[in-house]
Amino acid sequence: FNGCFRLQNVIMGSGIDTLMGGVFNGCVRLENMQLGGGIHHIGDSAFYNCALIHDIVLTEGLTSIGNFAFYGCSNISGMLEFPSTITTIGNNAFRSIGTVNRIRMNGTIPPTIYANTFYSVSNSTPVEVPCGAVLNYYTTDYWENFSNLREGAPHRLTVSAENPIMGTATITQQPTCSNSTALIN
Repeated sequence: FNGCFRLQNVIMGSGIDTLMGGVFNGCVRLENMQLGGGIHHIGDSAFYNCALIHDIVLTEGLTSIGNFAFYGCSNISGMLEFPSTITTIGNNAFRSIGTVNRIRMNGTIPPTIYANTFYSVSNSTPVEVPCGAVLNYYTTDYWENFSNLREGAPHRLTVSAENPIMGTATITQQPTCSNSTALIN
């Protein structure tokens, strides 16, 4: 699909293991993509300059993201979340992307990254890591460049009322790494 001008949406099944390098390189109209749960590797420049992509969901089982994989995907913004299975995020993989306001790492062992992996992401961007893993990240090459590494809560709760006539519920305390109790009023 390299350079495919009209491709806008991609939905992949779970039978795909690897996205080869450059597979969607330059698909300038590609906006939405859903990666199947079986993908273990995203190759070099797989989504290079797919500027309209706005959300990416990286599923458990993904182990590596190649160099320049999402380079130039300037609409990717908000939070980047990585599965616990990720071991390598290539050089310039997330260079020239949109505004990232948070990175969430779900693995206690930091994946290998490079000097320019997150080139356009501010080093003050909050990076949430699992409870007990912050020292692992602070002592790993290039992760120590992030000035806002912090342990995330083991679970985040949300509540909603199916029938608001019966009342409301509010979370007054989320669980933390040191206190697993949540309070709901």
